[in-house]
Formats: sequence, C-alpha cells, structure tokens
Amino acid sequence: MREYMETILDLPISDKRKFNKLAKMGVKVEDMDNEMLMIAALWDKACTGDVSAAKEIRSIIGENVHIPPGFDDEPDGLFDAIAEAVLNREV
Repeated sequence: MREYMETILDLPISDKRKFNKLAKMGVKVEDMDNEMLMIAALWDKACTGDVSAAKEIRSIIGENVHIPPGFDDEPDGLFDAIAEAVLNREV
C-alpha cells in the first residue's frame, strides 16, 4: 500500500485550478505533484490559524517542540492559545 500511495503522491496535478494555485504560490512546474499539493493544503490550513496544521508543518520540517504529557490537554488550552498567538503575529 505504501508503494501505491507514493505513486499517487508523485503523479502530476491534473486539476488546472490547483495547478494554477501552486504556480501563484511560486512553486516551480517541475516540483508540482500531488505531494506538493497536499503540503500546500496543509500550509493554507495553518495560515488560517489551524494549530494542528501548524504543528504538523513543524513536525515535517523537524522543529518539533517537546510538550510534556498532559500539558496540551489542560482545560484552559494554554498551549493552543500560545501557538495560535504565534501563528497570528505580525512580522
């Protein structure tokens, strides 16, 4: 199954709108495939404040932050509030 998934991810993008969206983002044509499309969708979610998408991006690029067990489950959602504030800060 892994091989099949890798095949699908390596396929070129067949939807013209999705292809154009990546082009507008500045992605090189030779880098456009379903895997890049999936990463761009994750990026879009993170940019709207989706904390889990931002955490996944950090994981992908190797910037995992160690979170003590139970810290993220606090009822006040402190970690999520901090992560959201960082995502929404103006640079």
